[in-house]
Amino acid sequence: MNGNETIIKDLERAIGPDRVLTDATAEAYGADGFAPRVAVVPEDRAQVGEVIRVAGAAGVGVVARGGGTKLGWPPAPSRDVVVLSTERMRTIVQHEPRDLTLTVEAGCVLGDLQTVLGEHRQRLSLDPPLGGRATIGGICAANDSGPLRLGYGAARDLILGMEVIGADGVATRAGARVVKSVAGYDMHRLHIGALGSLGIISEVTFRLTPLAEMLRLNVVRCGDGDRAEACMAAIFAGRTRPTIMELVTPFGYGETVARVGDALIAPSGWTLVVGYEDCREAVEWQCEHLAASMKEVTGIGCVEVLDESGSRGLLEAIREWPGREACIAFKATMKSSQIVPFHAWAGQSGFRLVSHAGSGIAYGRSDDPESVRVGADLAAAAADGGGQLRWTALPAEAGVPVWQPARGDLPVMKRIKQAFDPKGILAPGRWVDGM
Repeated sequence: MNGNETIIKDLERAIGPDRVLTDATAEAYGADGFAPRVAVVPEDRAQVGEVIRVAGAAGVGVVARGGGTKLGWPPAPSRDVVVLSTERMRTIVQHEPRDLTLTVEAGCVLGDLQTVLGEHRQRLSLDPPLGGRATIGGICAANDSGPLRLGYGAARDLILGMEVIGADGVATRAGARVVKSVAGYDMHRLHIGALGSLGIISEVTFRLTPLAEMLRLNVVRCGDGDRAEACMAAIFAGRTRPTIMELVTPFGYGETVARVGDALIAPSGWTLVVGYEDCREAVEWQCEHLAASMKEVTGIGCVEVLDESGSRGLLEAIREWPGREACIAFKATMKSSQIVPFHAWAGQSGFRLVSHAGSGIAYGRSDDPESVRVGADLAAAAADGGGQLRWTALPAEAGVPVWQPARGDLPVMKRIKQAFDPKGILAPGRWVDGM
């Protein structure tokens, strides 16, 4: 970092020396692929703005860090950066239990929030991996989600408003803190999934969900891909409304069975995990109806209904599976109708897979560095389903595009980046196409 001592002194003057970290202390705020020489831990949005202004004047980038759960995703920053930690910005600004709304600072940890909300029989229906560490700002910036996405939507569906600090250090708001609003364009949606490249999220307002009386997961043993596809089609066309639908395939055998559901998932056949949340009567009726409809499709009684403890244990195992470390890992999006053929092809190519099948999101892992060679074909398969592949873990020498194939709206995205961050200060190189 050119002028290292100068920017350190400028940052210390701007936010105080006790909030500026250097050397080994700063490196601890990095991740695989980069080790920052300077990190800052501002107290509030005003100090975040000061950090951005100082870094911009010095020609240095700024990368936001919450719990660090996504910081290791490639690509690494393309130039020297100051890592800005939101760990001191964890205030619950406003919680209106009767209105089912919540406003929090970006550094709030999701797991801690769920504990607080649980006291009011409410929750934020986002359940990405590593929720015990992941922060609200990081979850929104990465557009991360989990099995509940089918029933409750992604972050963009739950966010009512947002405050973001831009490349000029100025905080702006979009949306509102109420469910019904005519506040204009939903500009905050631009920042969901942008990895902090358009602005640093400082505060978010969410719509909450009451806790359901009952959760039940149904393990549907489909046997093969054709039956799995038929089962999914029957469920979508049927009378039940699952909040969770996961697909686990036999590829990977022992590793998959050991890490998903404590051997509840049979490694010898394709398996659907279908979940229902609601009042007791509604859940029991839907489980009974699912068993009857699956018997019609497969010709055998193939549904196992798990009790409360088994359901929560299996749900946690599936939710956390994408967050486990691997040499190579990807997240692929596509139409839900393309999940089964994608599983078949990727599984035969050496990847272990678990998918949010109802939402069209597949996660794959491999411990073989050579698996990256089929990346272009994997991306083409995702593109055939109207989606895209994004590598979340790669060997340093892989030399492949992180996002494949290139999106058709890439020129628009570049113009947005230029408008929001003309000097390329925010998360340099971390977004699509090196933006």
